[in-house]
Amino acid sequence: MNKLNLIYEKIEENDYTHIDFIKLENNCLKIEGYMLLPGDTNVSEIFFKINGHECKAELFDRSQVIPTLNKSISQAVAFKGKIFLDKFVKKYKISIYCRTNGGLVIEKKNLNFGHFAPIGREIKNAYWHKNGYILKTNGNELYIKKCRILMRLTSEAKFLYSLSKKRKKHAFIAIAVRCVRNFIKPFIRKDIWLVSDRADKADDNGEAFFRYMSENKDKKLKCYFAIKKNFIDIERLGKYGNVITFAGWQYKFYMILGAFTVSSHDYAYPDIFGINAIFYRDLLYDTKFIFLQHGVIKDDLSELFNKYNKNFDIFVTTTRQEYKSILEYKYFYTKKQVKLTGLPRYDLLYDNSKKYITIMPTWRSYLVRRSDNGKSWQLQENFLESDYYKFYKSFLNNKKLFSEAQRFGYTICFVSHPNMQEELNLLKKIKSVIFFDAKKPYRDIFAESDMIVTDYSSVAFDFAYLRKPLIYCQFDSEKFTSGLHTYTQGYFEYECDGLGEVETTLEATVSRLIEYMENGCKLKDKYRERIDSTFIFSDKNNCERVYNAIKELK
Repeated sequence: MNKLNLIYEKIEENDYTHIDFIKLENNCLKIEGYMLLPGDTNVSEIFFKINGHECKAELFDRSQVIPTLNKSISQAVAFKGKIFLDKFVKKYKISIYCRTNGGLVIEKKNLNFGHFAPIGREIKNAYWHKNGYILKTNGNELYIKKCRILMRLTSEAKFLYSLSKKRKKHAFIAIAVRCVRNFIKPFIRKDIWLVSDRADKADDNGEAFFRYMSENKDKKLKCYFAIKKNFIDIERLGKYGNVITFAGWQYKFYMILGAFTVSSHDYAYPDIFGINAIFYRDLLYDTKFIFLQHGVIKDDLSELFNKYNKNFDIFVTTTRQEYKSILEYKYFYTKKQVKLTGLPRYDLLYDNSKKYITIMPTWRSYLVRRSDNGKSWQLQENFLESDYYKFYKSFLNNKKLFSEAQRFGYTICFVSHPNMQEELNLLKKIKSVIFFDAKKPYRDIFAESDMIVTDYSSVAFDFAYLRKPLIYCQFDSEKFTSGLHTYTQGYFEYECDGLGEVETTLEATVSRLIEYMENGCKLKDKYRERIDSTFIFSDKNNCERVYNAIKELK
């Protein structure tokens, strides 16, 4: 290397290399991140220098999931590289460089670490032990060397000493927790799986999977369901197995022991530990996250669920189109993480039709806001003037609809989205409608309904799985898709892919419902064929497929 072309980069606030992931598998160290560079720098390659030898990294585009840059920085170059470790080499020093189109070589000496990296710079003497190696950083380079038991113990002692110098409550707690963890970890013989749905509510894919695990016990693991205290679902869940407090001390300690988190919601470990995650970075590396999902993804949710934001170890999918979209859109997962298994809760679907026609709209983020304590959703002050409220008030007071429903023996029901439960207080004044509250399980609603009316909600897939008819009522599609709501168009086109008719006015929706009632709410052949082609599985083995996918992950 020409020394005249070597520049040691000046460390500035917005001039650094960010490391997202570090993995060590089969003596191969994998490093992934991005490099921030001045606007006039044209990079031709990024490479690692390992004990004096160059190892080229792969460049790729992930600009849409890199945080907004300061005006003084106009580009970020993403990279991922592999460094193969020779069993005869005891120690490696790893530096990161970039080469410009003009041949200039720049050493990037300011390393930052993302929350999924097993080490960081927040605490002195931080380290990561894996597969007989120890990895450390001085903030400018990485160092990895072979490790025996004495070096491991010495590294832990130095890290605990650094924690004690913080002289903070949570740092001292971390010292105690790490000591207990290191003492009992060698005696842990069974895997631990932590299953959950919402933090304060079950009745979703998590509960369905937990029920499966209780009925098909695996002697090699311990399975727990996690939910917050004093919620109505706890008594029911206790019949299936062990229940612990979501995000409580036991839950967190199991994560530190390397438990697998299996959830229908995206509670990744940094969210659970908050700022205290820095005390357990190295230990939490072994925690795996299995995302069961809350429903079928038909829109583009890559901004929320991409690998750099959530880092799912398994991403469960249900339909052919959904599986393909997760791999092709900018989620940055591979077939190793994305699994086509079906949703666990589909195993519990059943039919007990009571001649109900149930209206189930999704929420509108622009009509609600978080409460002051952040634990619930409240309606915006302008809710009564909204198109949404006016439409459903008129819908539930439509004389023609209720006259025909009475003639054919049907009952109209309404289900409010969990984030808009307050609207029930306004609509319940309508006596001819049955209003289901949040306590009624969705699978019972699907079972008892002969037909549903939804709008953009993924509940349509659950209902269609039962081969029952549905209607999409999209009277406000222009506003809903304008960006006001948390919505980005994906692969799903309602007219072409929808599992029922799409109506855009109240009159058309009522007419379509009457048409179905006249025919006994029979599913039309057109939509039966479309449903059959949508679901690759139509059985009761979704939980089993998820279970097998998790076992393969280990």
